[in-house]
Amino acid sequence: MTPVSHVVDHCVEWLREHDVAPMYTCLVFCNAFIQADDIARGWELLAVNKCANSFSVTEYCHPIERALHYGDNNLVKMYRPEHRFTRTQDCDKSIYDAGQFYWSDVIKYSSQENNKDLWADATAVMIPRERNVDIDYPQDWVVSASVQNL
Repeated sequence: MTPVSHVVDHCVEWLREHDVAPMYTCLVFCNAFIQADDIARGWELLAVNKCANSFSVTEYCHPIERALHYGDNNLVKMYRPEHRFTRTQDCDKSIYDAGQFYWSDVIKYSSQENNKDLWADATAVMIPRERNVDIDYPQDWVVSASVQNL
């Protein structure tokens, strides 16, 4: 899998090789739930906040502080055992990159300080969970189809 920052770099380099000097880039990825209003909102947030990047995020459906994983001998362990007795409603809400679109101010994005990190100096458009299904595995297709049919 190619990091999105490499795709932005390639896009900018290709345009420059073809005598186009972009001020901004917008990468849009295939997603059944993407909406033009969200992409437009991303542009607005980039412009208003004068930041390097703007992209889509969505909320984790369960607190990451109470996440589990399989440890040694396939026994379940908490990533953050200090939250064993924290009620889920008392945990912070966390978000993650929804991967639908990425706006970048080319000059700010390309600066040394920013280190070409799409999450640095960034703002984000919140996408409702029901409009974001990341398709990585066959089961994700089933989830996406069932959400579309609701």
